[in-house]
Amino acid sequence: MLKQAKLLQQQQQQHETPKAPEPIMCPVPGAIAPDLPQQFMGFQHPQYGAETHAAGAGPAVPVAAAATPEPASKGPLPLEHQVIQDVINEVQSRCLHVVQNQQMKQRLEDISGKMEVLYDKLRTGQLGPVAVSGVHRIVNAIQNGDYRGALGVHAETIAKGSFSELSSFMPPLKLLLQYCIQLQVFLQ
Repeated sequence: MLKQAKLLQQQQQQHETPKAPEPIMCPVPGAIAPDLPQQFMGFQHPQYGAETHAAGAGPAVPVAAAATPEPASKGPLPLEHQVIQDVINEVQSRCLHVVQNQQMKQRLEDISGKMEVLYDKLRTGQLGPVAVSGVHRIVNAIQNGDYRGALGVHAETIAKGSFSELSSFMPPLKLLLQYCIQLQVFLQ
């Protein structure tokens, strides 16, 4: 009778569907945690550098490369603001010509892309009078070789202006002024 009960129990176990193992709620010390997707309020955020894969579509395409649009043709700056671009580009070019430090050279090259934000805002009229006046005064000081004065106007403009207007281009402009002082670059 005991044999029949064991045999019956074994047969019942064979016919049951196997259950998935329960997740470990308390990690084992020293164990490596698996990479889980980051979630916030039920939304899953893609990992940095994540790639998208389409079944049978060939090689994976990085998300950033797939979403990069072609740059649109930008119009010229209004004539009253053209001096800003001319002066900033000239001092930046002169700094790049004399710089020996590779890290400083890379930062100077990065400044030109960030100055495009300023030029775009000038093209579209997105800057208020305080910001426009401040940038013109900074450029005037650069033309006169007064970088300390330009830094003073920079600080004054930031104090009086709107953070949302200035935060994208004023820090790189200050860095350019500091490099001009350090490298002894003047327009005259």
